[in-house]
Amino acid sequence: MGYFLYTLKSGEKVWAKFDSIFSTATHSAGWEVTYQGVFRFTAGTGKFAGIRGGGHYEGKITQDKGFEESFVCAAQY
Repeated sequence: MGYFLYTLKSGEKVWAKFDSIFSTATHSAGWEVTYQGVFRFTAGTGKFAGIRGGGHYEGKITQDKGFEESFVCAAQY
């Protein structure tokens, strides 16, 4: 569980709270971390001051490819 902050190109900010699970595995090619979770927007600035909504995400980190993540979200502001 934790919090994150996105700073948008416009300079506005959006905060969210997330819950996540992860798994680490080792194999002959190295190591791999997989994770997934959900998030809920908690606050924002500018036009995002009243933001509501959230989404889910999943990703993987490997030695050879680095960081890969996808997410889906919906918000009202």
